[in-house]
Amino acid sequence: MANTSKNISELISNCDEIPVIPAAALQLLSSVDDPNVGSLDIAKIISTDQSLTAKVLKLANSSYYGMQGKVTRLTEAVMILGTKNVRNLAILASADDLLNISLRGYRLGSRQLWTHSFSVGVGCRLIAEVANLKDVDIAFTSGLLHDIGKLVMSVTLDKELKKVFDMIRKDSIPFNIAEKEVLGFDHTEIGEALAQKWNLPQVICDVVRYHHNPNDCKPSNVFVDCAHVANYLTMTMGFGLGIDGLYYEFFPESLDRLNISNSDIDRVIDDFVYEYENYERLFEEYMAA
Repeated sequence: MANTSKNISELISNCDEIPVIPAAALQLLSSVDDPNVGSLDIAKIISTDQSLTAKVLKLANSSYYGMQGKVTRLTEAVMILGTKNVRNLAILASADDLLNISLRGYRLGSRQLWTHSFSVGVGCRLIAEVANLKDVDIAFTSGLLHDIGKLVMSVTLDKELKKVFDMIRKDSIPFNIAEKEVLGFDHTEIGEALAQKWNLPQVICDVVRYHHNPNDCKPSNVFVDCAHVANYLTMTMGFGLGIDGLYYEFFPESLDRLNISNSDIDRVIDDFVYEYENYERLFEEYMAA
């Protein structure tokens, strides 16, 4: 275990391909579960980063919110759109830079990781709503970041991909288990270490670490269960699916802990495409502007 921890730490330290997250974005992520952070705090954090400020205002002025050209200051954005919406816009803008890259080790093109991560975030939010969880924003953010370990893992995995494939074909095991067998660790362990390095809240660290194996999270965490179910659903629907979707193992205990039924899942699926397409239009407009 000590050698594995050392290898993970060295891998993160030596990886120069991870995009840098702005300090302001890290502050926002760290505050996602803090009820004492108010609207003025959010505006102040974002305003410390000119680039992030510009991106948030650009998103706030999109036709999605019906405010084209009307929002000129962050304080206006917070007043009109609300604290949570503005924080989510800032996190989305930062995540777009972080996740919009190709990952050769997973055979994911430049937009595929973003597509999958974003779709899991949307799915997490919908599942949290159906399960009547208190803070759906935590569900969305943790779902958005659930696969950050792949940012580091991809380079190492690319060198050992044939071994991983051979093991999957031979033993019919999930991709993340083959990762661990071949490399000694998987992308969830790498991701947890990266999340901890960034000082992200424990709830996000748990989701990153246990979204493939929610039953191993002790004590149990309903946001981990949201991510597990959302990850499964988006993979079955083909959103940003890479080779790591092979032999995905689903744990129905997550549904029990969330106290949701198959009919609730049907509702999530029905609402998912509508919600995803709405967000997609927002970002298409943002990228084209």
